[in-house]
Amino acid sequence: MEFLKIKVNLPKKVYDILINDMECFGFTKSDGSVNKNGFINTLLKMYFSTFTKNENETIRKVVDQAKIKEEVFEEIYSLLFEETFKKEGNYNKDLQFIISKDNKDLCEEIFDFHLRNRSISQFFREMFILYSVNPQDKREEILFKSIINKINLIIKNNKKALIYFKNNSKKEIDLYQIVPTKEEYFNYILGVIENNKKREIVSYHLYDISNVIEIEKKESSFSKEEKEKLELTIFQNPAFAINRIEDVEVELSEVGLRLFNLWVHDRPNPYKVEGNKYFFKACLIHIAIYFFKFASEAKILKPKLVKDFIVDRLQIALDMYKDKLWIKKSLNG
Repeated sequence: MEFLKIKVNLPKKVYDILINDMECFGFTKSDGSVNKNGFINTLLKMYFSTFTKNENETIRKVVDQAKIKEEVFEEIYSLLFEETFKKEGNYNKDLQFIISKDNKDLCEEIFDFHLRNRSISQFFREMFILYSVNPQDKREEILFKSIINKINLIIKNNKKALIYFKNNSKKEIDLYQIVPTKEEYFNYILGVIENNKKREIVSYHLYDISNVIEIEKKESSFSKEEKEKLELTIFQNPAFAINRIEDVEVELSEVGLRLFNLWVHDRPNPYKVEGNKYFFKACLIHIAIYFFKFASEAKILKPKLVKDFIVDRLQIALDMYKDKLWIKKSLNG
């Protein structure tokens, strides 16, 4: 239900970050377009207390140290903020959204206590700007704070959980840890589920989860082997759950060595390096996905399964490029 329509002018950089987060974190409509209203209302609900608390603390600290009246500093603070971020570029991108009635109380609190000589648009602009300076994984943590708090409490209570996903499925799980990727892109929920009477290590995107409920009568537990696999998943990449630890050996060319240092996204961590040979304990699909793009600059020495997979895919690509009909169709669009 509608409550308040707002239009905010933003620097392009901040606007692009907000739109990117809507796309990355699943705030989209059934037709695939971004759901601006859903995103902004969630952000307001999850970030309001942190934003206003930090702002209040900054003002009180400066007022106490400078010994000036609070209302004087509030006016200076707002002007300084506006001037500082104008240097990032003109406010030439418009973001329009509707605050829902669920956030009516928060909006009334903003009008009553937090505007500080600002318009409501200025308040939201400053909130969006300060939100945007966080790394992407921290922004995801802000948006899904309530889910994170529930998960951490269930882990602390050592209980099993029932996870509900946005696709309307659900899973009973022993929750282990929330882990961000080393590139600071996303957060993953690691744990163990029972699948066809077998225990399986799993990794889920935080943004795919709609709710988590503690199962009070069931305690969570992990075997020594499960803990080893979970810790190795954290060490390598939380996006790739490790259910079978494989010994992997890769030989890199001189170019391959430079590419390995350059391509950090999804890069596996070696436990040993001998010259141009790298040794991993990892998930096979992780190794295959990462090293496939190296083409002739990386040679999988073992295991044979990954070596054969990459050889087969490269052969398919080679055959495709040899197909003159395919090339002609591609060039003609």
